[in-house]
Amino acid sequence: MRKALAWIQENISAFGGDKDSVTIWGESSGSFAVGQLLMAYGGRSNGLFHRSIQESGSAPTAWCNGSDWYQPIYQKIVDQVNCTNEVDTLECLRTIPYETIYPFLNSSAVAGPGWYPTVDGDIYPDFPTILLEQGRFAHVPHLYGSNSDEGTDNAPAGINTDSQLRNYLLYDTGFQFPNITVTKIMELYPDVPALGVPIATGDKRFADHGQQYKRVAAIVGDVFYHATRLSDARHYSLYSPTYIYRFNTRPYDSETRNKLAPLYKGVEHFSEVAFAFNNPEYVGPWPGYKALGDQMSGQWINFANSGDPNGENVPRWPLYNESEAGLNLVLQTSGQGGSYVENDTYRLEGREYLTKWARRRHV
Repeated sequence: MRKALAWIQENISAFGGDKDSVTIWGESSGSFAVGQLLMAYGGRSNGLFHRSIQESGSAPTAWCNGSDWYQPIYQKIVDQVNCTNEVDTLECLRTIPYETIYPFLNSSAVAGPGWYPTVDGDIYPDFPTILLEQGRFAHVPHLYGSNSDEGTDNAPAGINTDSQLRNYLLYDTGFQFPNITVTKIMELYPDVPALGVPIATGDKRFADHGQQYKRVAAIVGDVFYHATRLSDARHYSLYSPTYIYRFNTRPYDSETRNKLAPLYKGVEHFSEVAFAFNNPEYVGPWPGYKALGDQMSGQWINFANSGDPNGENVPRWPLYNESEAGLNLVLQTSGQGGSYVENDTYRLEGREYLTKWARRRHV
């Protein structure tokens, strides 16, 4: 990614671009990547970019490990492709045909969470949570947010009881939560459907997906997105203009056409993308949805142009740290009451607790 950004620095003027006005932008794993670029070399950007947009994903969302953790995985691949007896095993791997080596590199065949950035003391000088705490990331303006019902895409089906939820949190998440931590998480996220995700669905349980579907969706959505976003925003805003959103409009179902995505998914992961791009095929056919696409794409363009999403014909978007509690712009249609500003306090105790345990992704 840095090589691609270096190419832009060298060549973009030939295409009418401004090398001194580059915004890096990503969603989901792309948002992980933007966070990782911000932290590369402890925040040394070398002028490769000047603003960042992150949608639903943080550098601390991903698992990060040192090279010692990867060494046995590497050695197993060396053995599997018969490079064990070579003097330079890495050089040997480079001679192996893609078709031969890929099955052994495929994340599904590798123990652990898969391939993520390695804390090597150079490109990644330390773990993301530590770099955040130390302010060792690029101090550029940020536009960043998550969707109200993150977690519905990650929640496993069929969790009906406390014991099943406990077993999932202990053994199937990859976070290595101790038993006492799981007990605390379950206390902070009780089996009360009205407190679960999707929000604003009252006492519905969506039992076809598990009696505790909404409960586990709230937990995993906060683990991956809302808790890490909270921590990022607090640290980013200490150094640079930071604008945070919560996207709150249930998306159009582009496959079935002329209706909303399933209620049990809610304002799910990826819901905001069509609006940010103002994609006429996927925003939806309704005037309120089209207007929200106009608004959001305008705000994103304003930010990419100046580092500030504010401008004519869009709601005022305050800086995150204009309030001690943090401020989010809730993005939604006029039919829902229009966009408005909220304090960043939803599920606060749970999100803050999970933020402390983000280091457990340093397996």
